[in-house]
Amino acid sequence: FQAEDGIRDLVRSRGLGDVYKRQAVTLPQNARKRVTLYLHIGGYISLLDVNFIVNKQPAASTSVRLNSISDGDILYGVIASSPSAFNILGDIDPVNGMAFVAQLDIDTLPDRTEALHAIDVLVLSDIDTGAFTPQQRTALINWVSLGGKLIVTGGTGWQKTAAGISEVLPLSPTASVTLQGLDALQALAAARPLEPGPAIIATGDLADSANILAQQDGYPILVSQTINNGQVLYIAADPSLAPLSGWDGLETIFYDFISRPLDMPAWTHGFRNWDSANSAANTFTDLGLPSTFFICSFLTIYVLTVGPINYLVMRLLKKRELSWISIPVLVLSFTCAAVVLGGALRGSRPQVNRLAVVQVQPDQETSQVNGLVSIFSPKRARYDLTIAANFLAHPIPISNYGTVSYTHLRAHETVLDLVCRLLLEK
Repeated sequence: FQAEDGIRDLVRSRGLGDVYKRQAVTLPQNARKRVTLYLHIGGYISLLDVNFIVNKQPAASTSVRLNSISDGDILYGVIASSPSAFNILGDIDPVNGMAFVAQLDIDTLPDRTEALHAIDVLVLSDIDTGAFTPQQRTALINWVSLGGKLIVTGGTGWQKTAAGISEVLPLSPTASVTLQGLDALQALAAARPLEPGPAIIATGDLADSANILAQQDGYPILVSQTINNGQVLYIAADPSLAPLSGWDGLETIFYDFISRPLDMPAWTHGFRNWDSANSAANTFTDLGLPSTFFICSFLTIYVLTVGPINYLVMRLLKKRELSWISIPVLVLSFTCAAVVLGGALRGSRPQVNRLAVVQVQPDQETSQVNGLVSIFSPKRARYDLTIAANFLAHPIPISNYGTVSYTHLRAHETVLDLVCRLLLEK
């Protein structure tokens, strides 16, 4: 088990107690196998307990330390052959938070979009993106489309860096050229002069929506592109090589790109106002509640029986002192009748309520669905909820009233999110 730093987008589970998640592992004898178990941490946590069970018996256990950051912080993910060239990102703090840099590699890049949502900005530099699995590639494309910010570099490794992600690049490189300087970047950043010397940049075809931010000798060297709700920045040179290596102007360039606001709807990353979601989930129209006439009739019969009718019967029997016994008996009888009638009227089968927000992005074959599923139990009961494959479940915060259990389900067929909520009777 391996835990990466930088857990983000945390949801605090209030009043739900401990949350457990397990995954079945088939492991041949004397074999080694790597298993990825995606978790959505409910609140700030510094220690995660991991247990390995064999034949229902604990076989091994360990505790993994985690670094939790708040929603106001920003997390940079860096996959690069020279990650130290991007340490400068740690100095680019958000307005109301801090910056954190997580050094990743191709093997640890999540293959699910939900996991990639933990990263605010991802940097790919001089690495072979052609080694991405189809799931990683799909997750990365969907992540950008849903509001992620991607920075990709060219330079001497332009070919392998673009191999697996050419469809999201504003400039699809096809060759490289050597320029005698990158004065255009210096003018853009208004920083100290670049070290003199040649620079190798990638050249190629521009996308229709590409926006050239800087060009040198007719070659685009800084190009951006908006893809649905996300943005991509392509730097034709390699920041880890001269003349960009150690140049402080990169901080200005990165800051301008990272601080650029994204034009996306509030529901892009799913439900945020859980109180409103709770109200929507609680709206059941087919509960079959008893009519007002039935309730009024029952109460009328109850009042008449306990009051006037009981009095007249005791008077006719000349046993009015027995009212001390008859009244409690009548009250108990009507109470039992109310319980029986209520159980019969509400039935024994749970009621299901569904709500979904579907987002369809242009030129994409997949869609994202954020949904609420509410199950109303007519009686006190415990339910086992079976979730189809590719779903990620975690608790969601709403309220502490009653005995309410919440489960947040997220899944992507490539991109599919679902929230399931169980309403249990108080």
